[in-house]
Amino acid sequence: MQRLIFCALPPHIAQVGVNLGLWDRLAARRGNAASVSELAKETGAEEELLARLLRYAATQWMVEQVGPDTFRASNVTHHLAMSGMKSVLFHVTRRNIGVYNSLPEWMERNEYKSPSNNSNLPFHLSKNTDLHFFDWLALHPDHQKAFNEYMAFQRVGQQSWLDVFPFSEHLKVRDPHRVLFVDVGGGHGHQCKGILEKYPFLSGRIVLEENDTGALESAKSIEGVEVLQHDFMKPQVVKGARVYYMRNILHDWPSEVCESILLHLKDALAPDSIILVDDLVLPDVGAPWYGASFDLLMMANYGSRERSVSEWDKIIGAVGLERQSLNNTGVFIS
Repeated sequence: MQRLIFCALPPHIAQVGVNLGLWDRLAARRGNAASVSELAKETGAEEELLARLLRYAATQWMVEQVGPDTFRASNVTHHLAMSGMKSVLFHVTRRNIGVYNSLPEWMERNEYKSPSNNSNLPFHLSKNTDLHFFDWLALHPDHQKAFNEYMAFQRVGQQSWLDVFPFSEHLKVRDPHRVLFVDVGGGHGHQCKGILEKYPFLSGRIVLEENDTGALESAKSIEGVEVLQHDFMKPQVVKGARVYYMRNILHDWPSEVCESILLHLKDALAPDSIILVDDLVLPDVGAPWYGASFDLLMMANYGSRERSVSEWDKIIGAVGLERQSLNNTGVFIS
């Protein structure tokens, strides 16, 4: 019960630390401890308040207390000091928590039924808007920037699809001018960059498709990657690529929209093309907390869901495609 009472504190205290530059200062000391007095002078925070914040942060492993009013960086501190983590915290404290707060009222209004569309959701209630999440995001550049960086950062430390999927089996293309890999809705191009780092002598072209101009501009600095502004809700413009890849795309959308997205890709396939869908897959029994949490977030923001194997197969089969394999990163080959 006590955990529930105080569950909102950790992300907000972490955000306060970001605002103060506290985690950066502790991480920069490379394991050396600092007194509250020193940190108060560096951050401009009142010493008494800072002592209370650090005392709580130590209970959450955000810092390590090594003596009276003396603290040093923990592993968590170093993660909190990463630039991507700052965007995660902004995304969580400025948006997600407000959406969670709207869940009880929305569920009561909606008579405890799953969303029937993506225009009446807890997100809309929390932001008092009629706009779809991504349309709202486009009007709020600070949130758009944080979201893009969050998407790039969220799987840091986790196993990559490139670690488990036999991508090398699909690298052989006879025509060096053929597109080898298309990252559909690929944001800043981190997956394209990862491929080039792992396979530096590829024959074939690597294409990043993204509709956000800011992300595209960022990706232009990646040598060897062609960037193309494209909306995946529209027909696919790159025809006959060897691999079409989507990471965390389909879980944002209701099933009928997923089918439309896949149909656009299907129309572009060559006989040897494949589609890779890099998304979560929920087990029928014993779902992990992370997947179950993400499922409710998808419902609240997009009217979508995380899916089981049978639910994925239903979408894939509805558009005349077939799942060829599945592994523990949630990568499908269709």
